[in-house]
Amino acid sequence: MKKLSIYLLLFLIVFSGSVLIARESDTSALNSFLQSRFNVGYSTGQFIGIYQGYAEGGLFVPIYLKDSSLSPVDFRGYRFVNSQWGLSSGFSLRNKIKNDHIVGENLHYDFIQGKFNKVFNRLGLDLEWLGECLDFRFNAYIPLGLQKHLSKKYIYNDYIGGYSAICRDNQFSISKGFDAEIQSRFWCYGNFTANGAIGPYFYSSKKESSYFGGHARIEAQYNSIISFQIRSSYDPSNQSRVHDPIQISLPFEIISKKLNNFCENLILPPIRRNWVIFKKDCCNYKWN
Repeated sequence: MKKLSIYLLLFLIVFSGSVLIARESDTSALNSFLQSRFNVGYSTGQFIGIYQGYAEGGLFVPIYLKDSSLSPVDFRGYRFVNSQWGLSSGFSLRNKIKNDHIVGENLHYDFIQGKFNKVFNRLGLDLEWLGECLDFRFNAYIPLGLQKHLSKKYIYNDYIGGYSAICRDNQFSISKGFDAEIQSRFWCYGNFTANGAIGPYFYSSKKESSYFGGHARIEAQYNSIISFQIRSSYDPSNQSRVHDPIQISLPFEIISKKLNNFCENLILPPIRRNWVIFKKDCCNYKWN
């Protein structure tokens, strides 16, 4: 928990500094508030190393540094069906290099609760190129601290013939690797839009064999307020998996404007990455 407190403190320092920068301009501060949004959602199904559903809530705050530069601050929390929880926090820097192109660099910290009163941590480094027609993203994940936790030893010695067995449960994270995607909007009708994305991924750990495969998603949105996704992944170890996140985004702008006036511009799309750290359980038996 001490590490968690340190990372949360760093997040608050970065957030406070960004707010102070934005307050140099009353217009920037007002835009940051109005274009902030609170997100709630729920995900079902399985995806690569995710085996159960979870609820999530988060806050996205775009801090305007200048007319062509933005530093979004993102904070998310998760609650899984097994009552374990996790969180992610981070910040980004998005710069407009042309009228229709944005380049972004993101830094995130991810945390998830594991078994045996232990936790897993990792760092995320992301690059993005956002355009009117196509978006490109590359996300790298770097594990922090221990990536394997063991339970106490359980000894079973009531077998006939003097045989005994020692069992020790263990859990490890699959948090080292990368994923990438190319995204395109392929349908738009009024306030309804649909986009699709496809790309590769690679994850590895010391315990498990590497996961190398591909993923794809289709997302439907209404007015940047509510979205529904179907995500799928395939690799030889996990085979085919399907994940169904649904999310409601509540922009603060609806306080001062009609709901149908809110429109997400090029510099404000949500950050796309795998926020949840993948985990896997196994048990080691030793016989005499």
